[in-house]
Amino acid sequence: MSRVYVANLSNRARLRHAVEGKDVILRGVSALEYMEMFVGYMAESSVEVYTKEDNLDESFDTRVLECFETIDYFQDGHVRCATFNQVVNDMLSEFETMDDTALAEALSEYYEEKGNFEGLTIAPKYSAHFNEMMEWAREYHYGG
Repeated sequence: MSRVYVANLSNRARLRHAVEGKDVILRGVSALEYMEMFVGYMAESSVEVYTKEDNLDESFDTRVLECFETIDYFQDGHVRCATFNQVVNDMLSEFETMDDTALAEALSEYYEEKGNFEGLTIAPKYSAHFNEMMEWAREYHYGG
């Protein structure tokens, strides 16, 4: 008998529930999902976070930091989430291994909302990668 999995929580609710009571900041694809800049993946269970201690279970993809002062984030109730600008730079820093589909969709959403990419501050060392992703995001936006 085949199993059917039905998500009973939105991505925001799932992520909010996952990080409840934990000293973490959402990052990467999880942050994009929380900000509703990326629709997400069906049956996604991993949650990408920054944390100060690596004591979370295997459902978390962690980046351990000494402190959170180096991360630009916002607080939404009990959820801390990296800002869009932070996420874009972080993902560009891992250009060869990042989820380029998630970033392209998120940049496309940004482009649709703003009509351009102004307002993003990209570290100069990532500008070539960002230019490549901008083109892909525009094509994604226009259905190309």
